[in-house]
Amino acid sequence: MPWLAKGLVVRAQLNRWYIVRVDTKFFMKLAPIAGRLYELLSNRFFGLFMSLNRAKKPKSGRYVVESYESLCKRMSLACRAYRSWAQEHFAKAHRQFLNTKFLAKVEWLNNNDIRYYPGPKALYDFDHAQGELTRQMALPFNPREVEPATDEDTLAVGR
Repeated sequence: MPWLAKGLVVRAQLNRWYIVRVDTKFFMKLAPIAGRLYELLSNRFFGLFMSLNRAKKPKSGRYVVESYESLCKRMSLACRAYRSWAQEHFAKAHRQFLNTKFLAKVEWLNNNDIRYYPGPKALYDFDHAQGELTRQMALPFNPREVEPATDEDTLAVGR
């Protein structure tokens, strides 16, 4: 996807307040594959939680399904030829997520799809993001109250 198109997608998400909180401390502790998977799953879980009624937060049966091939493509990884190799490919990331409670369960389906069940940490991230979003939307914003940048500010940014 060209950079301009990606920028338009991001801008549309920001305009709709579709913002995902990323726990940077948690993210920095993850292995490289797990870190990228965390970004992708956080977005998917955010959409899942938004589509659910608040009274029906993820119980059994609430999950996200991802294709192994599409995950590899989005993460710029080479797909493994055999299912056992594919499972081994993501094993460390899945273990990290299960141990930290970001995922409640991971299931490999017969067609090489992976079913991800969100855990308590994913739900916490969502609730925290919703709280921040509510506070931000409640703050009155008047563009006239923002002070214009000075020449000193411009020079400091350019360095």
